[in-house]
Amino acid sequence: MKNDKYLKRICESTLEKMLRLSGCVWIQGPKWCGKTTTAKIFAKSVINMHDEGQIISSKLLAERNPNEFLNKPTPLLIDEWQEIPFIWNAIRYQIDERENNKGQFIITGSTLPTSNIELKHSGIGRINRMTMRPLSLFESKESKGYISLSDLFYNKKNLNIFHKQNIFLDEIAFYICRGGWPETVLQPNKSDALFLSKQYYSNLIKSDILFNSKNIKSNFVHAVLKSYSRNCASQSSSLITIKNDIEKFENINISDQTINNYIKKLKDIFIIEEMEAWSPKLRSKTVIRNSRTKYLVDPSIASQALNITPNNLIWDLNTFGILFENLCVRDLRIYVDKLDGNIYHYRDKNGLEIDSIIVLPDGEYALIEIKLGSKEGIDKAANNLKKLQFELQTYNRKPSFMMIITAGNESYQRSDDIYVVPITFLKD
Repeated sequence: MKNDKYLKRICESTLEKMLRLSGCVWIQGPKWCGKTTTAKIFAKSVINMHDEGQIISSKLLAERNPNEFLNKPTPLLIDEWQEIPFIWNAIRYQIDERENNKGQFIITGSTLPTSNIELKHSGIGRINRMTMRPLSLFESKESKGYISLSDLFYNKKNLNIFHKQNIFLDEIAFYICRGGWPETVLQPNKSDALFLSKQYYSNLIKSDILFNSKNIKSNFVHAVLKSYSRNCASQSSSLITIKNDIEKFENINISDQTINNYIKKLKDIFIIEEMEAWSPKLRSKTVIRNSRTKYLVDPSIASQALNITPNNLIWDLNTFGILFENLCVRDLRIYVDKLDGNIYHYRDKNGLEIDSIIVLPDGEYALIEIKLGSKEGIDKAANNLKKLQFELQTYNRKPSFMMIITAGNESYQRSDDIYVVPITFLKD
């Protein structure tokens, strides 16, 4: 059952659908994003593998008699299942053996298993994965949800694009630094929320990434995250750039291989979530760059790594713009998941760059730029969108819509048909 403070998650409908269609759902995502709380809404029984009082006995039973271990009311939730990765094959076997084999198990994890040796079978057709992230602004009730991505794609006739609000940049700066962690969002006091966000980051670099890891140093984790945060929302930063950045600003000597290992580990615990490049099949000779864009699963990680407060952001609009883009990408990913779509970026050899391209399963797509909201910034973003639209004339279809996401106070449609929408008006 949901508790009184529970904030409804957009991914609930995806989880419900997956349980209806598959034997097991694996919910992946960073610690503290609410995986367990949401999974418990659907579960009839729970095994907590992070419970110190239960973990030893649970491991012994799972090893000696996995069938008895799994013989509980369904759906059975195994929280932090990667502690017993060998149970994967027992889950798969049970799904095959049970007559009513849909919606049998939910497994959650905030890191990938340290070894895939035990995963003898892929689980395809039996175990489906879904990603859960921190709360979007719509889920935290800080986006009014006037404008739906789904409506922009499929229901423009009934779309009211014109809305106004009164919100200031310091509020957006607070959303960035606080993050979308349920525990921080539920704090009525802003100072307490920022304190908890700082504690989350401290635990991340001092314990979460060290868990089941060898040769990991917390000061190196912090240095890598600081450099990664400084280069957030960019594609051009190579390992050499990050290495030089760390050696210059942190006074730490670090090898390329070490940086690679730390970034991989941060990906394994769902902290780093890069964005792939979009490669439409154009008949022109435009060369498309394939570098991934650097993003974190939540912008608060970058703000804490860089020791930036909401007040700092107001006086550093360049960093504000970078972290605002990360905030918007976090929300877009959550909304696009509901539509079963994917999100990419675009950059070609001529320097034309578009922040986000949403592509849906039926081939519909949208071009999106992200700007804080100055007139010059919006005009520049609109020109970029129109340039790419021109390049896409040879593509098999036109974009469903083009949009500029801002931190502004009004939504409208420009004379060139491009939508301008504050992130605090958007929803799935």
